[in-house]
Amino acid sequence: MLRALIIVCLCAPVFAAAVHQARPKGTTSAPYGYVEYLPPGYATDGPNIHPVVIFLHGAGEKGAGTDATALWDDVTVHGPSSMILSGSTRFADENAIVLSPQTSTGWDDGFIDDLVDYALATYRIDPNRVYLTGLSMGGGGTYGYLSAHGNRIAACIPICGAGGVSKSSAHLSTPTWSFHAWGDNTVKRSSSINASNAIAKAVSGSASDVLAGYPHVDGNPNNAASETKTATYTAASGWTWRSGVTDTLATHPKLTFYTDKSHDSWTRTYNNSLVWDWLFRQGPPRVGTMRVELSGTVTDGVTELRYGDAVTTPSNGRFNLSVDVPLGTTEIPVSIHSASGVQERTLLVDRSTLGDG
Repeated sequence: MLRALIIVCLCAPVFAAAVHQARPKGTTSAPYGYVEYLPPGYATDGPNIHPVVIFLHGAGEKGAGTDATALWDDVTVHGPSSMILSGSTRFADENAIVLSPQTSTGWDDGFIDDLVDYALATYRIDPNRVYLTGLSMGGGGTYGYLSAHGNRIAACIPICGAGGVSKSSAHLSTPTWSFHAWGDNTVKRSSSINASNAIAKAVSGSASDVLAGYPHVDGNPNNAASETKTATYTAASGWTWRSGVTDTLATHPKLTFYTDKSHDSWTRTYNNSLVWDWLFRQGPPRVGTMRVELSGTVTDGVTELRYGDAVTTPSNGRFNLSVDVPLGTTEIPVSIHSASGVQERTLLVDRSTLGDG
């Protein structure tokens, strides 16, 4: 039997025009030169409804940011702008702004914070939906900003981050999903391991080892698993490893290990729509959607509940699942997984419980 409480929050859509262009340093009051993407839904005279993704590049894309052509060529080679240039409509679909700054040195927490201030003052941004991601040096910059100003972002995705977090930070409760290749020789996996353990300790108050249950091939601690694995953390259960890139909403932090030796963990991560699903679900509902909060009890033996790619694991017979669905949705199809198989149930938005039928 499944009993569920459904809480619905609504947002209304807004429409306008799109822009993708370089903003060299010195032509604005921003601390960096940057490339901006404004989605088709952007409206300069509308309310502050747009999420913003700030992308921090790696060491190979460093530059002064003062020349429009060089700035564009450097920071669009990877990350969200590269996706947009390759035809991705993900950020248009999310009605999201993308800002890709360029630095000539390492990433500075204070300058990134100045960029956030500038963005909030300049663009029609929802201040509760500021997202940060970066690769390699930019992954380290993401960890650094999380430590210093994590309360200002809704979630972050550090990828093969060359750096870590401050264990004394009071801001590590921000949802964080780290990615790394096990054999990366450019930035060692230990940076993501140590950061994930530090974040988990900040969340629960207890020390843990994310690798304790990692399924090394042949049991050799130097070996990767036989397939991509994602670890999710809860204070009640500790770390749990699952196959693939797994979106388990009710857990924080998360760490995904790819099995190869590539430094490039970012292309496959950014090309995985499930990763962006997770990111944009952090914070308030997306424009044009309503947020449905499902919670309730299940019978013994139920291992997972799923809605699309969203997954939750019941704890002590109770579950919580948060999903965004299109406005006007009246039915929520949920898959209930147990050792005996999978049952499909439909939750009705205008009902508070669902019985056996």
